[in-house]
Formats: sequence, C-alpha cells, structure tokens
Amino acid sequence: MKLRTALLGAVAVAGLASAALAERGADGHVNVLYWQAPSILNPYLSSGTKDVEAASLILEGLAGFDEKAK
Repeated sequence: MKLRTALLGAVAVAGLASAALAERGADGHVNVLYWQAPSILNPYLSSGTKDVEAASLILEGLAGFDEKAK
C-alpha cells in the first residue's frame, strides 16, 4: 500500500512539474471563479473578498518599482 501511494504521488508530481515550469504569462488569460461576479472594482468601496481580489488584479499592475525604489 505504501509503494502504491508513493508511486501515485510521484506521478502527480511529475505531471504538475511541467505546469510549474511554464513561462509567466504564456497562457494568455486568467480566470477568476467565484460564486458571484464582483459588483465593484474599487477595493476601498468594496464590501467583500470577491470585490477586493478582483480589484487587486487591476490595481497591482498600475504601480511598480525597481531595485532603486524608483
């Protein structure tokens, strides 16, 4: 039983390893699945997690800095 579990674990790790090595942004789109659509994309006015997480996909890409904090 332990050998079977170890083999199934090894197969699962090998199958997921190729997905982990994919280049960032290579797939082309992101699906965010919730039981209800976000009602507002302003995280400061939102009332739930679904709104905050959907807004973070938009807002986090607007600001950035380099290694010199510029």
